[in-house]
Amino acid sequence: MLSLSSLGLLYCISYVTSHWVPEMEDKDLFEGDMILDPDQKTAVLNGFGSIIGGRWPNNIVPYEMSRLNKQSQPMVAKAIEEYHKHTCLKFVQRTNQREYLSFYHGSGCSSPVGYQQYRVNEVSLASGCFKLGTVMHEIGHSMGFYHEQSRPDRDKYVTIIWNNIQPVNGRDMRHNFNVHTTNKINSLGTPYDYESMMHYDQTAFGGGRVTIVTLDKSKQNLIGQRDGFSQGDIAQLKLMYGCPGTVTPKPTPLPRCNPGQDIHTDCPLWAKAGYCTSANFWQSMSQFCCKSCASLSTVKPAATSTLPQCTDGVDIDKECPGWAQKGFCTDPNFSKGMMRLCCKSCAEECKDKDVNCEEWAITGECKKNPDWMLTTCRKSCKVCAEPCTDADANCVTWASKGECKNNPDWMLMYCRKSCNSCPAACEDNEMNCAAWAASGECKKNPDYMLSTCRKSCNVCAGCVDNDLKCADWAKSGECTKNKDYMLTACRKSCKVC
Repeated sequence: MLSLSSLGLLYCISYVTSHWVPEMEDKDLFEGDMILDPDQKTAVLNGFGSIIGGRWPNNIVPYEMSRLNKQSQPMVAKAIEEYHKHTCLKFVQRTNQREYLSFYHGSGCSSPVGYQQYRVNEVSLASGCFKLGTVMHEIGHSMGFYHEQSRPDRDKYVTIIWNNIQPVNGRDMRHNFNVHTTNKINSLGTPYDYESMMHYDQTAFGGGRVTIVTLDKSKQNLIGQRDGFSQGDIAQLKLMYGCPGTVTPKPTPLPRCNPGQDIHTDCPLWAKAGYCTSANFWQSMSQFCCKSCASLSTVKPAATSTLPQCTDGVDIDKECPGWAQKGFCTDPNFSKGMMRLCCKSCAEECKDKDVNCEEWAITGECKKNPDWMLTTCRKSCKVCAEPCTDADANCVTWASKGECKNNPDWMLMYCRKSCNSCPAACEDNEMNCAAWAASGECKKNPDYMLSTCRKSCNVCAGCVDNDLKCADWAKSGECTKNKDYMLTACRKSCKVC
């Protein structure tokens, strides 16, 4: 089943790309990526003062991305969405606020620490910084986070290999591993977090050599992850900003099938559809469907094509209604795939969750970054089923007077229900449609037939134009002048679907 794509994604994220990239740390900044104001520098040098930055007033964080190119903005928006999802912080588009985050293309990954009155937090993101966890890490500094391994209790959990810390241009970099006192860092009672997105990688400032060794050997490969929040990160943010509730519990590990066993009733259907050998779903199928995919290779298949994407009000797979009934539309393990396959069965409110969605869609982000865009920008990416409704209370009256034919440009858009112009309704509304279509009425009487006998006239297969000149012809009025041709060849431009 294609709806396992959200699980397959996890397989594609490699250890290398999800961990801290030392080259992106600026050796001239405090601890590699933090910009301290004069007061903060003084606090560090004198050994007192809180190095955890100021809190953003009322938990509201204005920001702007105008200095980033359009291709880079979706990743920052995705990082911000993670803060919205897990904390009570509210990021808002900046209007005239004096203090705000300003993201720009800099020479490395860096950020000021915490809220700074009368100052702009300029968050630098070089080309290598546009990974979700890395952007979240830098935003974390602006929210007031310090590096995890600088906690006062650090030495109870990790050992620093001082001799492996490499100088840069003759300058000693060991100060980046100093332990700071509770005057500077307050972890708010949370335990040391090996999995924090704010923890240094094991080779930080080492030029490839290990500089940090965890006392618990099982944690060695956990430090430095840049996948996103750990549970400890979420806990600290909630405490810092007084968020209600407790830490979101870790998700229950997904079950894994034994040889000769399927742990999902739909496995035979998915296997029959070829998903056992699909590069996009191989990982998930090997976890759920051991019996149905008995001959599954232990080597991931090469990617051959992109995933299909359903259009407004259309299900690609005939099993969609059944899957929707089982709750797959909202199940986080399946929802991304369901939104690709089952637009009709998983119909949601058609809206964009970000003000930049329309611009991103125009620049092609729906195809370049589908896993995020197709759920966050559903309206702009046109992947949601719009309800078949009338936008005006007079639609029924107007339709009965023939306005669907006389004024199609307006009526077929705003009186979709009364004019029977909803794309999801791939059906005939008269029992004689098949006979009429067989006798050529779809061409002889298109005004009536293409709305009443959609199935028999074969006009349900997607809202498209069959000629590049359709848009121009429609603008010049050909949809009404030459209906026989235009309402079948230029359905999109004539707005009859």
